[in-house]
Amino acid sequence: MYQRADRQVRHHITMKSCKDTFYRHNFFESQPVENIFDLKDSRAYQAWREQKLTNQPRVLEQIVTISNPADLTFDERKKILDLCNVANLAIYSSEKIFNKKNVMEFASQLNLIGADRPLFVGDHGVSEITQIKGKPQSSFVPYSNKPMSWHTDGYYNPSGSEVFGFILHCECPASTGGETALLDPEIVYLQLRDLNPEYIEALMQPDVFEVDANIKDGKIIRPAQRGSVFSVVNGNLFMRFSGRKRFIKWKSGLAVERAKKALEEVLEDKSHFGIYYT
Repeated sequence: MYQRADRQVRHHITMKSCKDTFYRHNFFESQPVENIFDLKDSRAYQAWREQKLTNQPRVLEQIVTISNPADLTFDERKKILDLCNVANLAIYSSEKIFNKKNVMEFASQLNLIGADRPLFVGDHGVSEITQIKGKPQSSFVPYSNKPMSWHTDGYYNPSGSEVFGFILHCECPASTGGETALLDPEIVYLQLRDLNPEYIEALMQPDVFEVDANIKDGKIIRPAQRGSVFSVVNGNLFMRFSGRKRFIKWKSGLAVERAKKALEEVLEDKSHFGIYYT
């Protein structure tokens, strides 16, 4: 998940699925997974938690340098996948200029397939996230110079069309500001479960979080979508969230209210293993 403080030009691609199957962290070879996200299985959770916290700081200090996004070397690809295996994210740099075709070629080498097709995405499947004026997308926050709150891509997608991975490529850094924050959803889950497992239980309810329908001129462009914040898909933790204050409804009740407050506090706490860069 990520948030944006200011304005850059970015190429952005979101993927609904990964090659052949869902992988442990979406990008690499499948491996047996204990029921670590079962609130009743504390033994498996504690073992996973210890490993997660031990490995996370090491991962966040590494940046993978790639020479050609259209033709990754074995070592480049392995480094990216190894980092994703531990932290669900990897940061890369390259002196080569990427175009939209390069971004798609880069994605395919990481087993990312099935590009999502939200509004304003062309046939290439890549969104250009930059300030746009005088066009239909101008009224949407990603295409403005406004900050974006914490969110996961595809939080408005229906069940069965989840986004399991994305690439956010910076083409032109902002002249001022432009901080982007990235955070592993498993770290969010871990911190909330450590605070109170009841928070996780509340946020895993299938109707806890609803996104209003997108309606324009009386026509429903996208129906309302209701679901959980945390769920488990084939042994993988999946998170669906938006920090937006408008067009979002939360299930009523004290348990959900407390869990939502705790989640917001975790996301705003910069002492966690988040990445903040410009």
